[in-house]
Amino acid sequence: MGAFPRDGITWPPPAVSPSAPAAASSAAPSVDPTATPSLDPTTPAILPAPTDAPLIGDSLQAQPPWLAVIVLGLVFALTALGIARWIVEKARARNGRADLDAHHTVHWDGDPSAYSPGSPGPLDWPLAAGAVFSICQGSPWNRLRSTAVEQCRAGLVEAWGVRTRAELLATLHWLLTEGHRYPYGNQRDAWLALDPAAARAEEERLTGLAAGPDGRGSPAGAEELWRFRRVRARSRGIDRADFTAWDLLRLVMLARSGATVGHLSDDEARDLLLMVAPELRAAYTGWTDLGGQFMLARWYWNGMGGEAGRASDVHDAHALTALQAPPAGPWARVPWEAPSPPSRLMLVDALLAEELITPLTASEAADAGPWELALDAAVNERLGRHRQW
Repeated sequence: MGAFPRDGITWPPPAVSPSAPAAASSAAPSVDPTATPSLDPTTPAILPAPTDAPLIGDSLQAQPPWLAVIVLGLVFALTALGIARWIVEKARARNGRADLDAHHTVHWDGDPSAYSPGSPGPLDWPLAAGAVFSICQGSPWNRLRSTAVEQCRAGLVEAWGVRTRAELLATLHWLLTEGHRYPYGNQRDAWLALDPAAARAEEERLTGLAAGPDGRGSPAGAEELWRFRRVRARSRGIDRADFTAWDLLRLVMLARSGATVGHLSDDEARDLLLMVAPELRAAYTGWTDLGGQFMLARWYWNGMGGEAGRASDVHDAHALTALQAPPAGPWARVPWEAPSPPSRLMLVDALLAEELITPLTASEAADAGPWELALDAAVNERLGRHRQW
């Protein structure tokens, strides 16, 4: 406990004549240095003069005995309730941590101690990158096909609306050529460029969208408003976020799920993983950077605050820790520079067979991104034709 403040208090106190106010005295007061300091509680600037107001204990004694019993009972009940809540919260934290430890246990296909970082397999790098998803399935990270077959099937249908091979191929093409990284990046940059007046007008517009046309609220509008406010506040460095990992690691997950449920051959799935490995490695500086940017984009996509947002943050941080923790974490074992063979762009053959891709026109090519142009070159090569633009 800190010392009681004494600023402004003179000790011993000056002698004051009872016949004249202290302010009228011009002579220095005479003080006997040998005198014992007075402990009179009415001394000015120390404590106010006592009053006849009863103390708390006196107040209780002045009341009927049953009232004192009730008050004391309430005090004890509230104290016990606070202790009980503290015990429950501690138990929840321990149980939550135990649940996450079990949920994020890293599984290997084979003995982890036998793995040699000096001679990684051709798929080790993209499989390790995709472990951000496989770690939550309880499936070995270094297997192409997941052991959680029904979980993969349900995820494709419920989260992606994918029930057929053609639907999966179209989704993979979208993730590769567009995904969220372009619309999210363009929207973020536009919001950051707003001056204060335009930003207020945009927030008012988004607030109206969040309220919904009937005033009952719009989840999509609320997420958009949440993102706008996070961008304007530059929360968590979202103004500098790179959304590449968010799209391409989801592509890795879908390729593995597609092979697991039979929508893709193993060769097609392997080739898809090899397609995205070079771009991911070029976009980030290491496993920590890759994981951090992926989880930042996931936070932005979730569009959640409050308890749900905090729970998601705890989950994601725990997953990244498990992926990087030796000796089982794949990011602690697979070198960032582990080589991968080039892709054969087998996705192009699959898209052509399903009639899901055609050569770009000149106007389409003018607005095309790097992957669209690369796929278009492969399409024209397979069709034995030259580009018309």
